[in-house]
Amino acid sequence: MPAELPMNDVVRLVLQAESESKRILEEAETQASQISDDARRRAHELVQKRRLETAEQAQAMIDTAQQEGQRERQVRLDQAATEIETAVKLDDASLQTLIEAMMRCVHGAS
Repeated sequence: MPAELPMNDVVRLVLQAESESKRILEEAETQASQISDDARRRAHELVQKRRLETAEQAQAMIDTAQQEGQRERQVRLDQAATEIETAVKLDDASLQTLIEAMMRCVHGAS
């Protein structure tokens, strides 16, 4: 029987080594899964952050364009008002004649 003991020891050592290898492999797979999940989460966070930054930049550009458009509109309105005032200046006599003509049209008199 002494010849069998060393074989039993060898089998036991092989089984222990196999069990240890299995445990190490499971730990490695768990770590790999955690690393992969963490990388996905970080990538998702980066994408969301970049989208938010891009949206904020786009909104700032839109706001600036709207403000510039409003300023341009006001400048054009002011210019048009000045041109109209210049073109329509009437002396007092012409203004009185115009008022009288309007009154006749409104009241139906000739």
